[in-house]
Amino acid sequence: MKKENIFYRVFGLLFPMVFYLMIQLVTVNAGYWCIIFWGRIIGKEDPLSFANSCANKNILLLNLIAALIAIPIFAHMYKKELGRGSILEKEYPWKLIGKFVWIIGFALFGLLLANYIVSFLTLFMPDFMVESYASTKGAIDNAPPLVQIMSAIVLAPAVEELIFRGIIYNRLKKMTGLMMAAVISSFMFGVFHLNWIQAPFAFVIGMLAVFIYEKYQTIFASILFHGLSNMFSILMMFWVKGNSTTTEQLSKMSMAKSLLFLILLTAFLEWMIGMIINKRVQIKEIKENEIINDYDSML
Repeated sequence: MKKENIFYRVFGLLFPMVFYLMIQLVTVNAGYWCIIFWGRIIGKEDPLSFANSCANKNILLLNLIAALIAIPIFAHMYKKELGRGSILEKEYPWKLIGKFVWIIGFALFGLLLANYIVSFLTLFMPDFMVESYASTKGAIDNAPPLVQIMSAIVLAPAVEELIFRGIIYNRLKKMTGLMMAAVISSFMFGVFHLNWIQAPFAFVIGMLAVFIYEKYQTIFASILFHGLSNMFSILMMFWVKGNSTTTEQLSKMSMAKSLLFLILLTAFLEWMIGMIINKRVQIKEIKENEIINDYDSML
C-alpha cells in the first residue's frame, strides 16, 4: 500500500511536466502536417522540405500555441490545488498590489545573478554541453519579435509558473517541506528546459520564484517575476548584440574571477531587495486587518 502511495505521489509530480511536453509535441506535429497539407495545396514540389523549413522558422510560434492550449488546463489544476488548504486567489488582499513594484528590482538582479552563474559554468563546460543550447537559441532568433515577446514574457511564464510553482511545488511542499520542495521543483524546472545552458539558469530563477510565490502568496506574483526576468533577458540579448566586445584576450582565469565578483555583487543586491520584500510584504497582517475592519463595519 505504501509503495502504491509513493508511486501515485511521484506520478502526481511528473504528470504536469510530462503532460505539457506532450501538448507541445502534439501541437508541433499538428502544425508540421498542416504545413505539409498547405504546401500541397499551393503546389510546392517538395512539401516535406517546405514543411521542415517553415516549422524550423516557426517552432517558437507553435510552442506559443501549445502554451495557449495548456494555460486553461493547468489553471484548472492549480485551482484544485488551492482548494486543498492554500489561500484562494479570490481571497487575496489586493491592497498589496502597490508592493508588487519590488518584484521589478528582484527580477532584474535575479536575472543578472542567474546569467553570471551560467556564464561562469560555461567556462568549464565541455563543448557538447554548450552546443546543447544551439537549437533553442536558433528557434528564439528565428522567431519574429512579437512572437518572442508573447512567448517569453507572457505565455511561457504563465504556463510554467502554473506547472512548477502552482502545482508541482505545492504538491512537494505537502510531502517534504518548503525548502526541499523549492529545491526539487526548481531542479525539475531546470531539467524541463532540456539543455545544459538553460538548466542552471532555470534552477536559479525557480528558487527565486518560490520566494516570491511564498511572500506574496499568489501565482500572479511569480508569473510577474518570471515574465520580467525573461524581458530583462531579451533586452540584455539585444544590448549585447548591438555592443559586442571581444573577450578573446582575457584568460579563462581572469574571466572566472570577474564573473565570481559579479555573482557575489548581484547576489548581495538580490539579497537586499529580498530583505525589503520580506519586511514590507506581510500578507497575514493585511488579511487579519481586513477581517477586523469587516467585523467593525458590521457593528
